Amino acid sequence: MKKTISVALAVFALAAPAFAASMTISFAADEGGDPLVITFDGEGTASVEGSEDTFAYTWNEETRELCGDATGEGEVCATMAESGDPEVGQSTAYTTSAGTSGTATITAMSE
Repeated sequence: MKKTISVALAVFALAAPAFAASMTISFAADEGGDPLVITFDGEGTASVEGSEDTFAYTWNEETRELCGDATGEGEVCATMAESGDPEVGQSTAYTTSAGTSGTATITAMSE
């Protein structure tokens, strides 16, 4: 689960600078498997599709680094290749402190 959540954390950085009220992001790991889908509520809390668990996060716009402790096992950070004004369909590559990488894509947004 920690590896999966670290993938999810990575993508939020894509949208953090201009975050809407709600944003859903699909994370596709380079190693394959089903994408992980996470919804960010715009108030500092995120939830993984199919789970009732939530987690808090921090975003450093200068370094494009998103950090959070989604599993209670310690903080995981993700660095995004790009950040900017988010829009549905926007994608970027990410790498995490847990050694994962992939592509994150914004699939939904609401104000």
